[in-house]
Amino acid sequence: MESLTPLAKAILETLEPDPAKQEQWLIHAPLFPPGKNPEMEAFKDAIDDVKQTGGKVFVAGDYDCGATRFRER
Repeated sequence: MESLTPLAKAILETLEPDPAKQEQWLIHAPLFPPGKNPEMEAFKDAIDDVKQTGGKVFVAGDYDCGATRFRER
């Protein structure tokens, strides 16, 4: 915690007033790889189907978008 800037320390103290618990906010938990999500297999199958039929795909979102939607046309 010594390496935190004064602003970062102030923010941390606002998020967690208990000094004994502040360290947990500085631990970087590993992110879940999107490719390991079971729904990713369904997405890959849908993309393969579109490639076979010559259709088009629009993909939008970010790492934590939290939802996948397919729309048939």
